[in-house]
Amino acid sequence: MNKIFLIAALSVLMSLDMAQAKTTFLPKMGNSIGSGNKTTASANNAARCYALGYTFTSASGCEELLSVCPQASTHYRYCCPRGYRYTIEQCQAMGKVAIATDVKTCDYYKCE
Repeated sequence: MNKIFLIAALSVLMSLDMAQAKTTFLPKMGNSIGSGNKTTASANNAARCYALGYTFTSASGCEELLSVCPQASTHYRYCCPRGYRYTIEQCQAMGKVAIATDVKTCDYYKCE
């Protein structure tokens, strides 16, 4: 008797859960679904990065580009000379001395 009650109760619960299922339709953009303007989105992300201080790109002439922007992987916060890519803590963890650079666009260190 308990088994029949348990099966009936599970059946009712499952039918209630199925009644709450929803279908979401994606809006049409252009001639196909999801064909948004990727160029505009990319430009918006780059502008956001620039506004947040990620002003360097591969065209900046940097030897080390560090701290990539979360919105656009083409923009970086720091432009450093070659080898200056560590924090003070990282140098200390390696048992080395952190050497600063006089380049104002670089907040990283070389470990020696």
